[in-house]
Amino acid sequence: MLERFIRSPFTMMFYMALVILFLYITSEHEGLISLMLWVTLSFSAAYILMIVVHNYKNPDRKVNIFTLIPYELKEEDEGQEWMTNKACRKVYVFFYFAVPVGAIIITMYPIFPEVPLIVLFVMAAVQYSIYWYEAYRYLH
Repeated sequence: MLERFIRSPFTMMFYMALVILFLYITSEHEGLISLMLWVTLSFSAAYILMIVVHNYKNPDRKVNIFTLIPYELKEEDEGQEWMTNKACRKVYVFFYFAVPVGAIIITMYPIFPEVPLIVLFVMAAVQYSIYWYEAYRYLH
């Protein structure tokens, strides 16, 4: 259960939304900076603690805290590696079109400071959705 939470795309999407919300609040609402900093740091500490507990209980399935490879990538055998390659290819194709569209959207609405953050979050959420749809399709 703990490993599913750690490797879940919803956990990372929530964390990204929390960080984006923190960035927005620090630029717009100065009175809430300390509250958002406390919430963001508390979630980060709890997440790291969960990884440490998981690694202690499951030494054969450790999750590296400081890695550049996302936790959800499964490359334990050739089938999972093939699925990861297919999913990553589809995500790359998505970004090939999404980055220029996002740049156009950001330049069309320069008076709204929330637009870049919303575009960034939507692109990240779609990226996770594409990857997890492909993983679910091939592995189940």
